[in-house]
Amino acid sequence: MDYKDINTPEELLKYMDNIHYGFISNEGKKYTDPNSNEWKNDWYVKGIVQDGNGVIESQIGTCYDQVELERKWFDEHFYSCKTYFIWYEHDTLESLPTHTFLVYKQDNKYYWFEHSFETNRGIHEFNSLDLLFNKVFEEQNKYMGNNKYNNCIRRIEYTKPAKNISIEEYLDHILQ
Repeated sequence: MDYKDINTPEELLKYMDNIHYGFISNEGKKYTDPNSNEWKNDWYVKGIVQDGNGVIESQIGTCYDQVELERKWFDEHFYSCKTYFIWYEHDTLESLPTHTFLVYKQDNKYYWFEHSFETNRGIHEFNSLDLLFNKVFEEQNKYMGNNKYNNCIRRIEYTKPAKNISIEEYLDHILQ
């Protein structure tokens, strides 16, 4: 299926199965092994966040990039949607995971559209935003192994970032 032929959120989710988890460097190099030392060494210093068109072209992206593809499609199809960034706010030297996701509203229901968080891939329906956020937090904490940081998870809504910005610029955009 070609991107321009996608007409429903379900079709978008299916289309995104062609997107591989990974990132693109500012030199155009593709990284697809999050467990590699190369990924660990280069992600923050060389990684960029692509816009939706970049993800369509590269067929690769972390949740940061994939949400921009999702945003592109939902905006083009006039859905009411918002994007969120979650992180663990804690004084630690430990590197803690972050996540981004898109929420859209349709027929007085809220939907968590998830592709990159593989164990939660799908379109999840909720009667309220509070229920949706509670579920996302629960799943993120489960991913973390229900550890000591569970009460430190935070959420912020963010707007569309500039194209191909560095990870540092992206985080500055979100947490400004």
